Amino acid sequence: MSLRAVFWLLVASVPSLAASPGEVSISQESTSLSVTIEPSGYYTVQYAALGWVFAGDTGAPVSGLAASSGSDSAGDYKELIFTYSVAGIPRQARIRAYSARPVVLFLVKYLAASPNSEPFPSFTTWPAGLQPFGYQSWNYTFAAGCIEAGSPWLFFDSAYNSFLLSPASDFIVAQIDQNGGALESGIDPAISTLDAGFEHRTLLAVGSGINSVFDAWGQALTALYGKVRPASDADVSLERAGLWTDNRSPYYYNPGVAGQALIDAVNDYQSRGVKLGYVQADSWWYPKGMPPSWENNGTGLYVLRADLSLFPDDLAGFQGRLGLPLVVHARWWEDQSPDRAAYAFSGNVPIDPRYWSDLATYLASSGAAVFEQDWLSDQAATERNLHDPDAFFDNMAQAMAARGIHMQYSMPLPSHFLQSAKYSNLTSIRAAADGLAPDRWDSLLFDSRLASAVGIWPFTDNFSSSNVRNVLLATLTAGPLGPADALGQANAANLGLALRADGIVVKPDAPLVPTDATFGAIAADSTAPMVAATSSQFGTLQAAYVFAYARNGSTDAVFSPQALGISAATFPQSLLYDFFAGTSELVTTAVTIHRSVDANGSYFVVVPVGPSGIALLGDTAKFVTLGKQRISHLEDDGALTATVEFGAGETSVRLDLYAPWPLSVTVNRGSARVVRAGPDRHSHGLLVASGGNPSVSVSVSRSRRVSSGGNLPGDGPLESIPIQSGTEE
Repeated sequence: MSLRAVFWLLVASVPSLAASPGEVSISQESTSLSVTIEPSGYYTVQYAALGWVFAGDTGAPVSGLAASSGSDSAGDYKELIFTYSVAGIPRQARIRAYSARPVVLFLVKYLAASPNSEPFPSFTTWPAGLQPFGYQSWNYTFAAGCIEAGSPWLFFDSAYNSFLLSPASDFIVAQIDQNGGALESGIDPAISTLDAGFEHRTLLAVGSGINSVFDAWGQALTALYGKVRPASDADVSLERAGLWTDNRSPYYYNPGVAGQALIDAVNDYQSRGVKLGYVQADSWWYPKGMPPSWENNGTGLYVLRADLSLFPDDLAGFQGRLGLPLVVHARWWEDQSPDRAAYAFSGNVPIDPRYWSDLATYLASSGAAVFEQDWLSDQAATERNLHDPDAFFDNMAQAMAARGIHMQYSMPLPSHFLQSAKYSNLTSIRAAADGLAPDRWDSLLFDSRLASAVGIWPFTDNFSSSNVRNVLLATLTAGPLGPADALGQANAANLGLALRADGIVVKPDAPLVPTDATFGAIAADSTAPMVAATSSQFGTLQAAYVFAYARNGSTDAVFSPQALGISAATFPQSLLYDFFAGTSELVTTAVTIHRSVDANGSYFVVVPVGPSGIALLGDTAKFVTLGKQRISHLEDDGALTATVEFGAGETSVRLDLYAPWPLSVTVNRGSARVVRAGPDRHSHGLLVASGGNPSVSVSVSRSRRVSSGGNLPGDGPLESIPIQSGTEE
């Protein structure tokens, strides 16, 4: 009998969990989750792996109690189905446990119009003594009393075992709350009546590791809606850098912003070797207020069309002269907008599908690639009811998708992050306030955790490229890269650390987020340092990227390669590279690393030493040294093989690596040569020439050459040796 089977047998034998007459249970051994409900209405969810119990009561006896199984877009499940009444009005509920996901879905359907009371689920018992975490607008909080009702609620212990509870539908008006000692999921009480046939859903995720639980929860939520999670290059705003003209940019409401001024700015970047891929047009591009004018800031938009005093040839004419696609901005609608008479509105925004279809048609004909809906946490909102929020967001998304336009949410509440789980063409979201700066780093990184969980790429907002750490953070969060430099001020060297010569951003596989240990450290001490990490994954091989900085307190940043996801059992040693110092050292993968950091931040790259004895650091002329846009394939089966990608205009790339001996190199096309990387005999450089090819595959292994001093590891001189295509040393 397996240990897991023994464990479940022991759990089943605990007296407190003994079956009551008439109760019905389901269990998923694969996830350690089981659900039970008694005829009285008392229900429990048990997570046997940790001995956690979540329990509540419907407040009334249940009928029609049955167990069933099936599948939905999130996978195979078992569920309990039952009916109960509140104030004489019937409800049907389901509790669904999935076989391949450590999540439980709660569904309650109101069979007749019902007062909005007695939400389901309502847990009067849940794991005690855990640290809460959640969001309040753009801010994160570790205080339960400050978590916004529309936020997901996370709880974790000192070992980072966690559970997360969130709405799984009706995101804009749903809420999680603690009420009279109960942890509840329901609908905003300001909505007094719930319609007949209305169904609300709630998702509970459990597991080991804060980031793992965030990911399991987000993957389940997007799977429920069939969202195709966008690739990191899903649209031009993700694939390439673009000029941003929003608040804190020198182009924001600048009278010379339109026309030749922006064209000159793009050309200036180009003259410095920085190839931009698009331009963002912020709220200055359309008329606002009464009388309508592009100069009216602080008022609603009049019509979402180009202000002809700025663009005499309309937006399409300007875009044609610019020669780049646009990201176009929208705010809320002015009370006197003529659109209100022509289309259905709710609050300050249109909910009419005809409006969104007409707008998407105009934008597509004007060269818009991305539509940015801003002011979501303020004036850009519908009336608060069960129907209008979804009409606003659904119709927007559907119309834009039909015209091939992607979307970005700006000034979002936590509920808007969750709403994005419904839309495959919602690719990015603002995760920090206007203008990236160090005082926004914390919120950016914690918000990036929420964004990446639900399959959207976080946007840092515009930044000056003169600050290399801003360029680094914008690159590592893997969302839109938005420099906003005045004419003649772009720092090409800093931007070059993020971009290939053809303007493609070299980025990690996922956004930079705080480590589990950072959640725990900041919960215990609000001044603890930030340690955030992301990675490039190549099967079992992984490169980890770590950004750490002091936060008005301790400067001792702590992390380990193993905690970053590098298996100590498979890769006992790793290479630690200090990017800004330009130094590297061999470390034990399981060891805890301590580094003193300041408020400016330090950046480290960690790569494993593979079976070949080689650790490929990659292209150290880029922040993300092993980003897929540079190294598209990597494996180590005793010889290390990498596929190097070249952008247009790039003829050679240098890769840095560690090996304690001379190297033999084979290339399938192009050419390569080994060069001394520095005074350390274990550090090697590999110059790879494209030979006109877009990609070159290079295989590196220990040389069979015997040096004059013998063939022990590291013995013999490290010389500069040219390696021809298809040959070995």
